[in-house]
Amino acid sequence: MPTSADVLVAAHRLFGSPAEVVRDRRVLFRALASVVGSPLASAADDVLDNPIVRGRLGAAFVGAARSPGTADSEFAALVADGCTTEVAGLPVRIASTPDAPRLLEPALERVHEALRAHGDTGSGPLVVTGDRALAALPTVLAGVRLAVEAVPDLAVDLLHHLALVVLTDRRRSGRLGSASERDHPGLLVLPEPERPEEVAEALVHEGAHLAFFDFAVTREILADGHWEAPAFRPTWTATGAPAWPMEQTFAAWHAYAALAALAESGIAPAAASLLPAAAERAAEIGAQIVRSGRFIGRDGHRFVTALLGRPPATAPAAAAGADGPVIAVHPSGDRALTVCAGDPPGLVWTQADLVPTTL
Repeated sequence: MPTSADVLVAAHRLFGSPAEVVRDRRVLFRALASVVGSPLASAADDVLDNPIVRGRLGAAFVGAARSPGTADSEFAALVADGCTTEVAGLPVRIASTPDAPRLLEPALERVHEALRAHGDTGSGPLVVTGDRALAALPTVLAGVRLAVEAVPDLAVDLLHHLALVVLTDRRRSGRLGSASERDHPGLLVLPEPERPEEVAEALVHEGAHLAFFDFAVTREILADGHWEAPAFRPTWTATGAPAWPMEQTFAAWHAYAALAALAESGIAPAAASLLPAAAERAAEIGAQIVRSGRFIGRDGHRFVTALLGRPPATAPAAAAGADGPVIAVHPSGDRALTVCAGDPPGLVWTQADLVPTTL
């Protein structure tokens, strides 16, 4: 009988293999670089995997920042020698250079904003680097390997979406258990781990968010107008905590489904673990997802049906597409990303043989 991890991995495969999803994501960010006139359009793949680079390109695309150059775009600006290893043939990098805290400041500020919204009154997470980061590497590595032993296919799947581990001073981390940041996708932020189990849970939890971020920019997971969906407040959230918009609700459901799969493996939970409550929370959020069908895109409907065994209650809304003439087409396997004139330009994924000449 398939495990929960098997079902979740099968749902992911609706969108291709992990390598194919990452390929599509790289095509997207290369297209963004081209649109904003950045030399990063011709950068190597691993540069486009850098969360700092992705954050800069996203900000430039929506007009919130200037077109980024190539300064500090290599992982070498963030990761010191000896702080990269591999698990299952995939890189595991730890932010560790003296420049890493400065370069990561915009992403960590977003993490701190989220912590403050949930009542944290501390001064914000402090990135640890140098010898402290290097000393944590064995525990990080053991935790990643533990996740791969517990849920092999799922953990390796999620590792494809992880670009950089950022460790914070445990004494300065406040309410932080682990975090990822949608405007700098690819980051996994967690306090210096004391046990491998903390890392294993963080990888599955935040790795699920990172996978969702990649699905959301390469597939029609959410419908146009999803921001108009009623906010959702789970029963376990603290009084005064902000309710969740549709995107956060879907991302949280996906993450709790992954955590429930990890819990099902029998792994020992770390202190303050979410694993004991994961299945119950996934079910509560899943019920909300089923009720929210008109705010979920066609690919999102397929994903919900595969994971829950039943579709959302309302049919998916028609894709909005984009207005304006086609200005560029970026092939990606049997798919293509079409860029249409607009402010900002429209981005439309289609099958490669269905690319329009105008929209």
